[in-house]
Amino acid sequence: MALLPVVDMVWGLSFGWFVALGLLGAIGDIPGMTARDSLVPSVCERDGRSLQKFMGLTQSLDSLVVIVGPALAAFLMGAVGSVNALWFTAAMSLSAALITLTLPRSLGAVCGAAAHAANPAAANIGTATAQPRRGFVSGAWNALRDGLRVLFASDTLLRSSMLISFGVVMVMGSFQGLVLPVHFTAANSPELLGYVLSAMSAGMLASSLGYAALAHKLRRRTWYILSLTGMALGILGLGLLPSLPLLIASALMLGLSTGPISALLGFFIFDRIPAENRGSALGTQNSLTLAAAPVAVFATSLVVEGAGVSVAALALAGCWMLITVWALNTHSLKYLDDKESHPDPIPFVPDAERI
Repeated sequence: MALLPVVDMVWGLSFGWFVALGLLGAIGDIPGMTARDSLVPSVCERDGRSLQKFMGLTQSLDSLVVIVGPALAAFLMGAVGSVNALWFTAAMSLSAALITLTLPRSLGAVCGAAAHAANPAAANIGTATAQPRRGFVSGAWNALRDGLRVLFASDTLLRSSMLISFGVVMVMGSFQGLVLPVHFTAANSPELLGYVLSAMSAGMLASSLGYAALAHKLRRRTWYILSLTGMALGILGLGLLPSLPLLIASALMLGLSTGPISALLGFFIFDRIPAENRGSALGTQNSLTLAAAPVAVFATSLVVEGAGVSVAALALAGCWMLITVWALNTHSLKYLDDKESHPDPIPFVPDAERI
């Protein structure tokens, strides 16, 4: 991020530089996201905090940033210019790295290190019989394969939570990134898009705060049903592309309903991934999530090009109705408050590590 203004001062930013530096910055995104996500359960456990409430608070902060961030960016761009505003963004990334240094190192201890401290002899045996060090490409491929097994083959609740999360990302991403912008551009009112997206973000902020405060007041299944029902109504309203007041009301309904279920699904994902598999599983999850939205937007763009934005909006709404019906009736998500129905998952051991 800091290289953008530096390159602009020395050589001048071009499209090639912009793409190259964007790729360079993206290289660290997924490893950084995965490391941060992997620490969340350990941090909550160390501080005696509820992971379920923490996920609600995280959703609240995300929604707040979506509201405040663009406004702050607009102010900085007007005050110091577009390129100089990037120094502020780079400073925020540096601040995050410095704050990370305040975390106790014990929170990031690798399971193997802990096992060695507890039983050095067993750890040495495992090391002696381990496979030779694999190359970067083969290691990355095996980590991806192991992550997919953990996410989709080891636990039914985790698999269902992942599928619904992908549905949320793909449907909402298509509405926000393509359908609504095209709709307002075609109506010669692109500036109205901000009102709809702001209503959605405000709804998510309010509902996430409410969930963080009241998470244990209602059963998880109750939160789940209320959120899915509200999302269905909100997305159906957006799919009809009505007048602006109804669009804003639908976006607000969608935001109010999305906050709790996003926090709840996030809790299930963090809670159901065994500590031993968090690295590969969360890395795979972040990779798939980042890829899901562009794939959905591309598919939606084909529908928009071939049949028009109204048909695309209705198609997205129809897809979400099918997802909602499945999500409300799938067996793994019917008994969310019954511990016996969802025993603790068994850690997945890669073939290369079995003795």
